[in-house]
Amino acid sequence: MPKRKKRKTLDELMTFPQVIVFLFLLLYISTTQALAVPYSQNEVLEEINLIRDFIRVEPFDSLSLQLETNFWIWHDQDNLYLKIKSDQGHSLQPGRYTADDVWPQSDFIRIQIITDVKNYYSYCYYFFPLGNKYDGVRDSRFKIDKNWDSSYSYKSEFINGDWVVSASIPFKDLRFFPHPPYNWKIIITRYLKETNEHFSFPGVHTKMGNDYFRKAADLIINREIRKSQSFFVRPYIIGSYDSSRDNWEFDENNMGIDFSYYPDFSSKFNISINPDFTDVPIDDEIDIYNLKYTPAYAENRFFFIEDFNAFGLDYDTFYSRHIKQPLYALKITRNTPELSWGLLSIKDKNLDSGQDYFNIISVNPTGKYYRLNFSLLSRANEDYHNEVLQIAPRMEFSENKFIWVNLKSSYRDHIDEKIAGYHFATGFEMYKSNFLLTMKAEQMSEDFSLDMGKIFEDDFFGWQIYTETNRDINRQLLRTIDFSIWISEELNNKKHDLLERFLISELVFEFNFNLELTIDAKFVREQYSRKYFNKNRVGIIFNWDKYNWFNIIAGYFKLDALIYDPGLIKKADYFQVGLKGDLGKHLAFSILADNLQYRDLKPDYNMDDNYWIINSDLSLNLSNQINCTAGLRYNNYNWYKYTEHVGYFLNFRWEYWRDCNLFIGYKYSADEINTDYNTNYEIFYLKIVHTL
Repeated sequence: MPKRKKRKTLDELMTFPQVIVFLFLLLYISTTQALAVPYSQNEVLEEINLIRDFIRVEPFDSLSLQLETNFWIWHDQDNLYLKIKSDQGHSLQPGRYTADDVWPQSDFIRIQIITDVKNYYSYCYYFFPLGNKYDGVRDSRFKIDKNWDSSYSYKSEFINGDWVVSASIPFKDLRFFPHPPYNWKIIITRYLKETNEHFSFPGVHTKMGNDYFRKAADLIINREIRKSQSFFVRPYIIGSYDSSRDNWEFDENNMGIDFSYYPDFSSKFNISINPDFTDVPIDDEIDIYNLKYTPAYAENRFFFIEDFNAFGLDYDTFYSRHIKQPLYALKITRNTPELSWGLLSIKDKNLDSGQDYFNIISVNPTGKYYRLNFSLLSRANEDYHNEVLQIAPRMEFSENKFIWVNLKSSYRDHIDEKIAGYHFATGFEMYKSNFLLTMKAEQMSEDFSLDMGKIFEDDFFGWQIYTETNRDINRQLLRTIDFSIWISEELNNKKHDLLERFLISELVFEFNFNLELTIDAKFVREQYSRKYFNKNRVGIIFNWDKYNWFNIIAGYFKLDALIYDPGLIKKADYFQVGLKGDLGKHLAFSILADNLQYRDLKPDYNMDDNYWIINSDLSLNLSNQINCTAGLRYNNYNWYKYTEHVGYFLNFRWEYWRDCNLFIGYKYSADEINTDYNTNYEIFYLKIVHTL
């Protein structure tokens, strides 16, 4: 066997001065990756503004994208322009037509623009083969708030085997600081639906924590962007027929107006007079029976969720579903390099408690490694008011390691009752590669009042630990494994009695053929009516979405359920099955059915031992501008004289001009009581919203 030649070392190949020059060049290349965006009012398809180096980040193995994808970017005084040419290959999944911000099952290209690195969020723009629009703001926990809307536009074409996207992103929709040079960042993602792969430039992944935003590619705009004082006026008019009262309603309450004004790139002013939510679909049915606490419903009204992240409040602190029908709603937000603030004021004609006033002011000083939140919340009417002051600092003391404090102080004045209380919480968070750890300790006084939010327990102290880890396996069968565990305790302030103890764990296997298997276990010890009960749950869920036309979910849980009245543990079986799919480009359906079966439940417990909860939707989309959606909500829970609930709706939407919509719809809800159906409401409506 011939001898292997000895490999020469670097100092044998190069002289010392050459080594210095070589290292200098490496340093220079590594520090000059910023893309200076060229200024032009015409297409610029040159090497200087070309991006093509996409690597695979999900699964995370840094393989190069084999489909040739070229991305060019340039700008003028008003817009950022993009041109994307990507080889569509033989497996591009086009998806279906949808209304704005409705997700199609398809390939996509996503652009994230980061204008404020210190606050760790990005503006997301999605581009789909059929021209669907989906945009939002992605926060530091990588959740996308799709209720933020921009006026971006694009054209999607298929030319000579390439998928070609030509896009325009207006600067006026972004928050940034007004003077050049504008030092932004960008992340570009190409998603392949058939193989469920994400390719990114640069190669950042959500496992990196805040480094996901910090290590995005630098983007520099040297020319000044034109100031834009844009405004939108959206008057609406609605006619509705309520069959329960047998009359058409049309008066001053059937008209309203939304006004938005953006005086500069970092300020927004929104006011809505008599906002209407008639076109919002009926809430999904959830299991609200045998609950210890009043259920919480997700907000689905645009005004209360759009741009709300500027306030730095969670939805437990401000639960907007308390607001039934506002007479007016005012919102002002502003960002500067060192400070952001928001103001919200709402007058609600809440029939349960008279006319309520909800007011919030939030001020958020921000630095490179810290963020403070000062918020004052108030709810009041004629003979009552409740104020809450929140102080919440958060600091990154080491890379991706955070400590935070949240102190809420409350005062409530109602007739002869005047009480003050507090809620104090502090915690630690750490993100490292594929590992997350959060710890929290808190205490709440007995007299703490949060009448514009949600409190599920008071007069307690407790702690929580949550940890999550995931591993990329990337074998022939198995793709990833995720494991999480949450442990917590709550104890009474005075006697230190245990109120609740939780241990929840979840193990998720993701397979390469689009199958996800989740094993779930929950162990709870709870005090109720001065007794302790062990509520346990174990279960398994399958989720298979290999084909667009046939996505299935199936689950089974075995429960030790606490029946609160009369206060005993009973075994139960919980089944869940769901099916959804896209039938071509125009039709989509979904159905989710839940069944709960108690064992050995006596009739005198006044509890139904076997009932169903069903949510079903059908969507017909003639185009992205013409959509028709129908839905069914059903349960057959028996409780005293109540035996069944049914609700359904039909909504038609036509975007006849940009941001101008015609809605026609029907809503119906009824309960079966003593074998007779009692109609809650039956409403036909026609609504026109025109943007000026």
